[in-house]
Amino acid sequence: GVAFEAVAGSLTIVGNPGPDLSSSDIEEIKRLANAEGGDPWLFIGVGGQLGLSQIVRVFCEPTQKSEMVRRGSLVHISRQRPSRDSQVWNHWKLLGSEFYAQVKLEGREFGHVTDDRDNNRPISVVGKFSDEELVQLVKFVRSSPTFKPTGARTQKPPPSTQVKGTLPIWYIHRKDDGQVEVNMLDGPSDGQFVRLRKENGKWMIINAGIWMS
Repeated sequence: GVAFEAVAGSLTIVGNPGPDLSSSDIEEIKRLANAEGGDPWLFIGVGGQLGLSQIVRVFCEPTQKSEMVRRGSLVHISRQRPSRDSQVWNHWKLLGSEFYAQVKLEGREFGHVTDDRDNNRPISVVGKFSDEELVQLVKFVRSSPTFKPTGARTQKPPPSTQVKGTLPIWYIHRKDDGQVEVNMLDGPSDGQFVRLRKENGKWMIINAGIWMS
C-alpha cells in the first residue's frame, strides 16, 4: 500500500492500479468521487480484464460512525484504452455508487489499510443491517467456522468446508429471502462465498463454496 498526502488529509491508495496513478489521475478520480459520494479517504484499484481497463473503488469519508462500525459511500470509477498496445487512456468515468461498512479490527484504527488484501478494508454492503448484526456477522466469518454439507446419505460422510476467515471480505448482501451472502477475496477474480441465515440470534452457515469471475 502507498499513502499519498491529499489536500484534505491522508489518502491511502492500494491495489492495481495504485502507485502508478499520476497526480492528475488522483485529482480527477477525487473530483468524480466527491461529486457522487463525498471526499475520498481510500482508493482500492482492482485492475481490469486484458489490461484494457482500470477500475478504482473509491471509499468516501464516513457519514455514520460508531465505536465498531462506520459507513459511507463507495464510488466506482474506471477508464479504458483502445488496445493493449495503446499508451493512451480515455478519461476517467463514473460507473456508479453503493454503500460500504467498515467493521473495526481489534487493535487497528479505521483508517489504517495497508493493502488490498488487508482484513481491515471496508466492505460493500447491500441491504439493511444494524451495527450489531454486522459486528456479529463479520466476527463469525473471521472465526473461520466449518460447514458440513447435508445431502443424500452415502457410505462416506461429506467433507467439511472451512471458511477462510483470514481472507478479506469483499461484500455482504442480504437476499430477498432473508439469507445473507458473504464473499471473500482470495485472488483478483476468485474467492470463497458463504451463505448464512440467522437462527435464534446466531448466524448459521447454509452453504459455502468457491466463486470465480
